[in-house]
Amino acid sequence: MATNLLGRKMWRKNRNKYNDSSCYGIDLNRNFDDHFGVAGSSDDPCDDKYQGPSPASEPEIQANQEAILELIDTADLKIFFSIHSYRQLWMYPFGYTDDLPPNAEELSRLTQIGVNALEAVYGTQYEYGPIDPASGSSVDFAYDNGVVIGFAMELRDTGEYGFLLPADQIAPTGKETWAGIIASALAA
Repeated sequence: MATNLLGRKMWRKNRNKYNDSSCYGIDLNRNFDDHFGVAGSSDDPCDDKYQGPSPASEPEIQANQEAILELIDTADLKIFFSIHSYRQLWMYPFGYTDDLPPNAEELSRLTQIGVNALEAVYGTQYEYGPIDPASGSSVDFAYDNGVVIGFAMELRDTGEYGFLLPADQIAPTGKETWAGIIASALAA
């Protein structure tokens, strides 16, 4: 369980419990059925990055995977954004390996366009590049199932407020994020 700077406990996992562990929760963005348990996750139920007992073991992930696959099949989904907080990062596949996807150059170009547009709104600076080690992620799942442009974003801030972003930063975060997403999508 994470603790923010104000000493408050922050919960990043769902509340399911498995086995005889005294710990609860699975990190849902490490539970997708895509290179499950390879890197950046844990098989320890007490760890914040606990991947769960098996790929797509969680009903939330089963529903998400089904929706993603349906959109790929019926709407020809080509762009996917997975949005999280916090660290000010704009990332693209892969989280389970150091190998880059075949279209890494294009993903990097689109990321730079998005980051520049986002920064132009309020000056907020983002780092960008491949996803930090995190296997079983939604963006890798979408990409490996046919989405050709996949991004994971971690929004404001870089740690001063963490998960408890002040209310006066919520609307600006949405405005700058939307500007970045639109610029990136239009450049695709």
